Amino acid sequence: MLNRFRNIYQEFPRNFWILIGATFVDRLGGALLFPFFALYITERFEVGMTEVGYLLAGLIMDNYNPDWVWYAAGILALIAVFGLIGLHPYTQNRLEKQAETIPLEVNT
Repeated sequence: MLNRFRNIYQEFPRNFWILIGATFVDRLGGALLFPFFALYITERFEVGMTEVGYLLAGLIMDNYNPDWVWYAAGILALIAVFGLIGLHPYTQNRLEKQAETIPLEVNT
């Protein structure tokens, strides 16, 4: 199993792993920040969590035209879907090539 992880690690350049590590730390920090931010707002302004959700969504909708926010969200979702669909043949080919190189064990 350790050899498998080493092989995967060696498949990609060092800059790739630095980017993955930095992205992980960034996402982890964001994920830990938002619950405390919501709690801070509830304590500071003495409002409930529902009002915090409305407040944050309202800030976005107040600063930007709500129609354009919905359009942008829909366009980003479509880009993500078509991007994943476009990547499917590449991942499928790679999985098939890996399956060809992995020897099958037959229990007798």
